[in-house]
Amino acid sequence: MTTYRNAEEAFMGELGLIDLTGHEIVVRQSATRELTARTFEILHPTERYISVRGRLNSIVATVAETVWVLAGRNDLQFLAKYLPRAQDFSDDGKTWRAGYGPRLRNWHGTDQLSEVVNMLRSDPTSRRAVMSMFDPAADFTASKDVPCNNWIHFVQRNGRLDMSIAVRSNDIMWGFSGINTFEWSVTQEVVARALGAQVGSQNWLVGSMHLYGRHFEQAATVLQLGPGTGVYDRGAESVAYDGQWEALNHDLETWFRVESLIREGSPEAHSAIDGYPEPLLRSFLRVVHGHWLMTAGDLSGAYRAIEPLNGTDVGIAMSDYLARRNSPETSAGRDAAVPFDSTALGDLRGALKTLHRRKSAAYGDSWKRRGELVGVLANVARKMDRLENLRNVPTDDTELWTDTVTDLGIYLLKYLTFLADADAAVARTFFGDDRARSYSEGVEGFEALLAKFTPIDREPRGALSDLVAIFERLELGARRNTLAVADRAKLAADMAGICLGLLLRRPSQGRP
Repeated sequence: MTTYRNAEEAFMGELGLIDLTGHEIVVRQSATRELTARTFEILHPTERYISVRGRLNSIVATVAETVWVLAGRNDLQFLAKYLPRAQDFSDDGKTWRAGYGPRLRNWHGTDQLSEVVNMLRSDPTSRRAVMSMFDPAADFTASKDVPCNNWIHFVQRNGRLDMSIAVRSNDIMWGFSGINTFEWSVTQEVVARALGAQVGSQNWLVGSMHLYGRHFEQAATVLQLGPGTGVYDRGAESVAYDGQWEALNHDLETWFRVESLIREGSPEAHSAIDGYPEPLLRSFLRVVHGHWLMTAGDLSGAYRAIEPLNGTDVGIAMSDYLARRNSPETSAGRDAAVPFDSTALGDLRGALKTLHRRKSAAYGDSWKRRGELVGVLANVARKMDRLENLRNVPTDDTELWTDTVTDLGIYLLKYLTFLADADAAVARTFFGDDRARSYSEGVEGFEALLAKFTPIDREPRGALSDLVAIFERLELGARRNTLAVADRAKLAADMAGICLGLLLRRPSQGRP
């Protein structure tokens, strides 16, 4: 059996084996390269952070999904805010039918995690501490969502708690290295803490360890670049779980309340994070806080949010994430950035100018008559709803989403002229003056803004996620009056820039 030090070494080792000796097969119309019946051991599973060049994994999505599973949840209302593609694997667009959370924490009324802890507390040498996730009565069915990880077993020996994981099917990019090693290491650590044991090794049995065709090119880049200097090679101190078992459910409930404050931009978020009782879950809140600040355009604030994590594995992994997401250079393995040449940008500005003049002639200034909340933001919200609903439009039908992104971009620029009327600082920022005139009447202000507005490039699926996240913060902050006018303008400007960037992307690069 192959032995690896940690999750990153396991990822690179298994990926290399798949590349070298994997068999090509087509599974459900998807080209796949796989190895069957893989067995291996991870000696230090709490070294859980993977920071490989070209891998581009999101620590934010990983910590969010891990806490979501541990809390027994399977709703996409929460998860999709951090993992937009989650809806692609749902039968109803609302839940993961086979989500691990309910199966582990409430399977037909049984909390398997609690049963394992109770069993090993009463009989430390028991071999019966098993958690099952495959349900024979429910999972022999046609579904987008059949559990891939099927069985977990705990064995406590010599003061150490080992975990064995049986997996029928493991996508090495999105499954194994994206979430599974991480979520099970946290679960293992929680149980070990409840038992007063040390975290032992993880032993994996994977029926099919595979790489999908959509990731062949990225995998080649990852292997060519090599792992680089990993999180733990940089002397990172691990943030350990230190909670009380009896307080776990309460701690998780509190975690989601604080997460909501963070996402809403509440001024209470800072103190709520600082006051959170458990260090590992608190570090996850700092990660989430940094993410939402970055999403709102406050990169320096994002780095400040994770300053208490300096020198830790969580802090280094999040710093890597922020650096990758905001690097001016194209990261290996990501879609190549589209060069926005002057001709294309000029053509786009001309088209938007013409369209806006036509709409302005027809509707005049009625768009702002009912004010910011009832009129302007409500219209932006409708366009955002329309854009989100277009997830199910066939990928070769780009006209609908192009029209929606165009309307949204125009309206966001108009919103900026509205905010410039309301705040002299916004006028100075976007128009270079604070003269007592209306920027939002007619077409002059819009066209002046359009002429110098800079597009922001985002990969389409990530762009939609960014737009949704930014708008949620903008709308909530405006309705609660917790965001200054200048802050609202910055968020609206970021959204407008993303819309313009999407419209400048090559058609072959797809839609959000």
